[in-house]
Amino acid sequence: SPRVGRALRGVTLPRCFVAHARRVPNPVVSDFTEPRATTSGGGDRGPADEITYTRQTDSLAKLQPMVPTLPLKVPPQRYRGSGFPPYVRRLLKWRQMDLEYTAWQAWLMCVNPRLVYRHTTYRKQTKNRWARDDPAFVVLTGLLVCFVTLLYCAFYSHALAQTGYVTLCAVLVDYVTLGALVATANWFLANRFLRARSANHSHAVEQRVEWLFAFDIHVNAFFPTCITLYLVQLVLSPLLLTTGLLPRIASCALYCGSLCYYHYCTFLGYAALPFLDRTTVFLYPAYLTTALTPIAIFAGFNPTRFVLSIYFHDILG
Repeated sequence: SPRVGRALRGVTLPRCFVAHARRVPNPVVSDFTEPRATTSGGGDRGPADEITYTRQTDSLAKLQPMVPTLPLKVPPQRYRGSGFPPYVRRLLKWRQMDLEYTAWQAWLMCVNPRLVYRHTTYRKQTKNRWARDDPAFVVLTGLLVCFVTLLYCAFYSHALAQTGYVTLCAVLVDYVTLGALVATANWFLANRFLRARSANHSHAVEQRVEWLFAFDIHVNAFFPTCITLYLVQLVLSPLLLTTGLLPRIASCALYCGSLCYYHYCTFLGYAALPFLDRTTVFLYPAYLTTALTPIAIFAGFNPTRFVLSIYFHDILG
């Protein structure tokens, strides 16, 4: 329009506009401007005076920046099939791991695990996934298991080969393999029996528990358990390995509290999913552990002596 043309006078256009204007062979003629009357002799207009209309070319209508168009809807990233291999590849990329945020989450799992799963809900709202895309927590917990196991070997191992064997078993068998089996069992239980059946919303999207999120729940719950059953037990092992009623009570109480807290953190993880019902079933093992602890004490069972004798056969003397 004429107002746009007058407003753009003296404005330096970007190079993309100038280059595009040079490629336009025939500028398009815009609408008429306001009529301008011309007189023949200065004075009142006569009938012979004609009213001429000037046209103004407007090539700005054809000048559009060559900006690439973006899709209106970005499909959410999924872990079914194509999402899991990038997660594995990121295990070796330290620069892509948020270690500060991971350390903060590890601290919260020991003092306030509910807050960790509240951030899981935020991640679902922003990234459309429940599981973490950063394997830093898994790596941090694995390094902690390896470090504490080496400390055990420094106190109770007498051979270098035994040290390597115990370390590999603690990391690959106890942490990774058993953790994957526990996560798979909980994942199957949640998807098969605990999903809410909503008949009123027939057009709602069906949601399922991601296996990687089930493994995240296990790793989150395993971290405080590793602190108590690995590190605290190592500090108290001179007392817990002795015979008598007091070491037996202390050892059973340590294992009972650690396992109950593990199952409680597992319950919080699955309770954060809004499409699951009856998630209190994940607390049943905690009730069973609490009920069996007095029986183990009166039966003379010391869990610390039993577990350490599996890796260090001569520890019982």
